Amino acid sequence: MNQSYNLDKYNNYVMMEDRYVYCVSKTHRYADKHEITTDMLKDESIILFNTDSVQTQTVTTRLRSAGITPRVRMYCSQLATILNYARGGNCGAFLYSSIAVNPRDFVEIPVTPEITSKFGIIWKKGVFVPDQLSKFVTCHTDPLSPHLFHAKIIVESSYKLDFSYFTSIS
Repeated sequence: MNQSYNLDKYNNYVMMEDRYVYCVSKTHRYADKHEITTDMLKDESIILFNTDSVQTQTVTTRLRSAGITPRVRMYCSQLATILNYARGGNCGAFLYSSIAVNPRDFVEIPVTPEITSKFGIIWKKGVFVPDQLSKFVTCHTDPLSPHLFHAKIIVESSYKLDFSYFTSIS
């Protein structure tokens, strides 16, 4: 779901920021490259997450703005399947760098210019904030909070929070 927010009407807290990397097998033609550019992807077969994913929309927009029609081999929601295809050597996949940690049989290549996403929580200003939600927000804005584990469990099981993506292309 692609939903925009007028952030002036919301409080927000960014929990983490991550960058995109292009993952390929160790035998792929780009495996020895130190970066991947849009032009390099012109004839490249790629695997993307489902079409409603922010990541897929961001990558597709980047390619189309450069005049490139993405050669998408498959859209998928399963990380293991995406990695298995990338390990096969005939295509690559865009992942967040935090997901592509400790690659054994694939290579992660930084995307240039960099694409980053911010992950965070938003909640409407001026609305009553339940005590447990307040503790949840406090524990994430103050990592030394003694309520970190307890508040997280209570809030995740009691309240629906909006974990949103704020994507920017450098």
